Amino acid sequence: VAENKKTNTQAGIIRQFDEFFIDTFKINLDSSFADLAYQINKNVPSKAFAIEYLKQAEEFYKKADAFRKQEVAHA
Repeated sequence: VAENKKTNTQAGIIRQFDEFFIDTFKINLDSSFADLAYQINKNVPSKAFAIEYLKQAEEFYKKADAFRKQEVAHA
């Protein structure tokens, strides 16, 4: 949204996030954002998975928040 792109579907948002932030190395992840987000569909629900998924989500948030703060500071 901050990049002034239309966001009509969840899948579109995830794909565009990869295109504009991950593929351009604005935000560095160990995988694509799609792989990070969609792993919830590929794993059996368990406490261990939930703990790991939450940890990865928190790490992602820190990176995205740092990027956004840097962008706002330089605007």
